[in-house]
Amino acid sequence: MGHSYNMIRCPTLMLRGAQSDPLSLDVVQIMTQCGSKAKLVEFTDVGYTPTLLHFDQIEVV
Repeated sequence: MGHSYNMIRCPTLMLRGAQSDPLSLDVVQIMTQCGSKAKLVEFTDVGYTPTLLHFDQIEVV
């Protein structure tokens, strides 16, 4: 991860569609272990980005 990401200290939430190609699991693992150690929430049957239009996605935020 880059220097800027590692400087983040506030709580961070990462929302990921389980079928995401651009945001690989390798990158996600790094992002949950560096910087603010983002909390990962993954949604099944969702592609790249959750739309936050469904109750289960909104509830997480």
